[in-house]
Amino acid sequence: MDQADRAGAESVIFTGTYASQVLPAPSAAIHRIASSRTTKRDMNGELADACHMRGPPSILYYNHSCDSGDDPTWERSVCFRIVDKSRLVENQLANLGEFSARYDFRLDDWRFDSCFSLDPRDVYNIVPGKCAAQN
Repeated sequence: MDQADRAGAESVIFTGTYASQVLPAPSAAIHRIASSRTTKRDMNGELADACHMRGPPSILYYNHSCDSGDDPTWERSVCFRIVDKSRLVENQLANLGEFSARYDFRLDDWRFDSCFSLDPRDVYNIVPGKCAAQN
C-alpha cells in the first residue's frame, strides 16, 4: 500500500487467477473441482482489506483460466471443453458465489476476462471434449 500511495495510484487491481487456476486464497468451491489449487492464506482478502482501510479502491481481476490451453487439467475438471456448458456455468457460479460472499464490501469492483469463450456461438468456442467428472 505504501508503494501504491507513493505512485499516486487511484485504484489497485490485483489478479485472483490468470493462465492457471491457482487462487492465492482458500476456496471450497475450487477445491471441490480440483484440489491443491488454493492456499490457506487469503492474500486477495489481505489486499482488499488494506485498500479498504487506506483508501484506493480495490479491483479483483478474475480469469476463468479456460481457453488458452495453459491449464488443461483445470479445463477438464471445470468441464470447459464439452458442448453443454451447464456444468461449467454451475462450477463457475459456485466459485464466484463463494468469492462474492467472502469479499462482499471488501472489494470495490471486479473485472472478468475471457467471458467470450463461454459463449457456444462465439467464433472462439473450443472443440468439445470430456469433462473430468464424466470420465
